[in-house]
Amino acid sequence: MKLAKESADLDYLPFVQKAFAAPTITYVPDEKKPAVAETWHRDGGGLNLYRHTLNNDRRKMMEAAVDWFKIFCKAKGGGTYEYPINETTELVNLTRLACHARPTTPEQVMGQMPMFGIEISPADNYTTDRPKDPFVAFKHFGNGSLVKAAWGYPKRYAFGDQTNLGMVVEVKVPMAKVQTEVDGKPYEKWVKLIDLVPIPRQQNQ
Repeated sequence: MKLAKESADLDYLPFVQKAFAAPTITYVPDEKKPAVAETWHRDGGGLNLYRHTLNNDRRKMMEAAVDWFKIFCKAKGGGTYEYPINETTELVNLTRLACHARPTTPEQVMGQMPMFGIEISPADNYTTDRPKDPFVAFKHFGNGSLVKAAWGYPKRYAFGDQTNLGMVVEVKVPMAKVQTEVDGKPYEKWVKLIDLVPIPRQQNQ
C-alpha cells in the first residue's frame, strides 16, 4: 500500500515497472503500442508453475497482480471493475479488470472512459529462444482508450438491452442479433458485441 501511495503521481505502466521489479519477472513493452506492456512471471523465489495444489503458484501470481492493480487504482481515486469477454469464445481462464474513476451506478461505469487495465491468465507461454522455460504473462494497458478499443464496454448483453445499433434480441458470443426499424418495419441483423455501445435504460422503464 505504501508503494502505491508513494507512486500515485505516476502513470500505470511506470508503476507496474516498480511494483513488479523482481529477478523472476520480465517487463516487456509492446513495440507497436507504447502504452501497452506485459509482465512475464517465471519460476523462482519459492514459486513453482507446476506445483499442483489447491492454491497453486499460478493463482498466487494472479492474486498478487490483482492486489497491486486494485491498490494502485484506489491510490488514484478509482474503483476496479471486471470486464466480460465479448469478442471471442476461445479465451478461457482470463480475467480483465479496469480502473474507473469512482462511479456510483453501473450506468456511470458504462459512460466512463476507464483509466487503465490489466488482463491476467494462468496459461503457459514460451519464447522461441527458451522453449522449455514457461512463464505466465499478464498484459497491462496504460490508458483507457486502449482498454475500450480492445475490450469494448463492461457489459454482459441480454435480450432487451438498448444499444447504438438497436435492441438486442439474441446473443451468441462474439455476436449479437439486434433489431432496428427500416422504413417503419422491424429489421434484424447480426453485429459484433464489441461494436455495441449500451444505452442506459430510463429510470421509469
